[in-house]
Amino acid sequence: MGARVRAQIGLIPTLHRVAGMTANEMTIECPRCKVRQKIHVAMRSEVAPLGSQYMFCINCKSEFDVKVPDKIVGGPFPA
Repeated sequence: MGARVRAQIGLIPTLHRVAGMTANEMTIECPRCKVRQKIHVAMRSEVAPLGSQYMFCINCKSEFDVKVPDKIVGGPFPA
């Protein structure tokens, strides 16, 4: 695991310390090129319906829809 990936994974505790929020790491897949990538999604204490957000693939740069329960706060990162 490279230094950049370790730094990105270290983002979750930093979010909690600085912004008072925590995040979950989720793995998603680009529907076009099928590359798996990780994102950090803010955590809620209550159950929320999945909402749509758009992001760009780290491999093919295409935009795609991601269904997540809260705001994406980090990523995408290589899976």
